[in-house]
Amino acid sequence: MLADSPSDRGASVIALSSPGSAPPHAPVRWQPWAIGAAALVIVGVLAARCSGPQDALSVPGRAASPTSPPTLPSEPPEPNMIRVVSPPMRDSKAVKDWRKVLENLDRGRFGEAMKKLGEWENKHGATPETEALRTQLDALGPELARDRDD
Repeated sequence: MLADSPSDRGASVIALSSPGSAPPHAPVRWQPWAIGAAALVIVGVLAARCSGPQDALSVPGRAASPTSPPTLPSEPPEPNMIRVVSPPMRDSKAVKDWRKVLENLDRGRFGEAMKKLGEWENKHGATPETEALRTQLDALGPELARDRDD
């Protein structure tokens, strides 16, 4: 019957503090900060391990060192192999146009690759790298230089 008493229903507790005491502070929540810091450390470690030193020829337009130009192949090591060295790139447009040449080579569209190479040389200038690629494409002969229908 205590639950039905009018004094228990709707009763609220009011804490009174003395004028000289400070109100209680909320505890500092350090766990989210610790979890965030640990996540940043893990991302940093993974980024450092996954991005090792890059080969100079794997990045378009970067030479091995400023003083030594990349070595160009005189002829491909195998008769059916084309070796491509990226020329120096001045801007993102040159990189985009060079990718078009490489995409056509990957697809076996050697005639279209030759056409895109000519466009690249007209826009950005001929280089020893593009001349070496042109020589290799010319050596394929007219039957392989024609585009295959895939």
